[in-house]
Amino acid sequence: MEYSAKGSKSGRYRYRRRVPGELTKLIGKREFSVSLKTKDQRVAMDRYKTVHREVEAEIEAARSTDLADVDHKTALQALRRYGLVSPVENSLAPVSFHDRWIDEEAHMI
Repeated sequence: MEYSAKGSKSGRYRYRRRVPGELTKLIGKREFSVSLKTKDQRVAMDRYKTVHREVEAEIEAARSTDLADVDHKTALQALRRYGLVSPVENSLAPVSFHDRWIDEEAHMI
């Protein structure tokens, strides 16, 4: 179990794996840390295999992601956060601030 550790306080096993440096921004964290929710080593070994497969699949998916697409997704998320794009929009079509302002004014009246 290359990426496992036993918690010193709880005695439970954890899966811990660093995210490769070039993928930290894309994945959004520096480390995967998942409780295996057991103190039993045999149970931890079984759970470890499942968690490891899932983590490796996420890392592989991040490696195969087109970075241009990532920039697009990041831009959409930022626009959604400020209410400039509908939560269901999938493209960065031109936004008419004038129309949006008129809609907001209409709701205030």
